[in-house]
Amino acid sequence: MIAIRPYRTSDLRRLHAIDQAAFEPSLAWSMAELRAYVCGRGVHTLVAEERGEAVGFISGRVGRAGVGRISTLDILPAEQRKGLGSRLLKALESRLWREGARWILLETVTGPATARAFYERHGYVVLERLPRYYFSAGGGQDAWLMGKERAPAPTPDGERSGGE
Repeated sequence: MIAIRPYRTSDLRRLHAIDQAAFEPSLAWSMAELRAYVCGRGVHTLVAEERGEAVGFISGRVGRAGVGRISTLDILPAEQRKGLGSRLLKALESRLWREGARWILLETVTGPATARAFYERHGYVVLERLPRYYFSAGGGQDAWLMGKERAPAPTPDGERSGGE
């Protein structure tokens, strides 16, 4: 059984190994980059753990003007396509919405459509193509900027409040 729990500082090396396994070298983070993204001020990092070992994680925060940002969602290749990414995404979204996010944004590589399709299944839409967003020795790869707006809260009569 896989449990989702908050990040602990002792997780950093394992999360780095997961990131290295989950992404090609031009997209994977250095240890310093990962530390900045998962340990930063106001960051929520959630770890998926099976039998005491991390198998995936997600990280994000709410920034200015109520805009949440997901910095990464990493799952070991052997654990992908088992619903773990969806569980981590929903758990982080819940935290960000509770913290006042009105939008949640993320970037994902434009290559194979699997990541884009995953986020679209969870209500994210493509907002913009970001040329050469991911830098590498070979030049750079484009990214999709994707976003999801918080659903309006229901009113007492069952109607949704929000923009007309």
